[in-house]
Amino acid sequence: MIAPPKSRREAERCTYGDSLLGKAPFNPSRCAFEVIENSRSPRFYQCQRKPGFGPDGIFCRQHEPAAITDRERKSRDKYEKYLKALVAPRLREEKYARALRTIKKSDCRCAKIAAGALDATAPDGGK
Repeated sequence: MIAPPKSRREAERCTYGDSLLGKAPFNPSRCAFEVIENSRSPRFYQCQRKPGFGPDGIFCRQHEPAAITDRERKSRDKYEKYLKALVAPRLREEKYARALRTIKKSDCRCAKIAAGALDATAPDGGK
């Protein structure tokens, strides 16, 4: 099974396991999600938790489609927040360098200071 069933009727048509060890029919007293055993030779089987969540009450709390979507959304939001924190210092450096370049091009007396700061901080020498 690639996609989890969407209704009890679909679940009743599902079989669990692989062709080598034999396929087991849907057991209504267990969650309808197919899980994989994490071992040297993985095997697929029907989740062993009690159902009662999701459409027609065929999933456990962990495998309920809404819960999976929510966990994926939270994980994606956390990752995006991490990426923003990772990129933020670089953006600040670029804005700082842009401001120093603007000052350097001006005719004010602080242009020499800006040029020195650019030379010290920018890898391209403030060009």
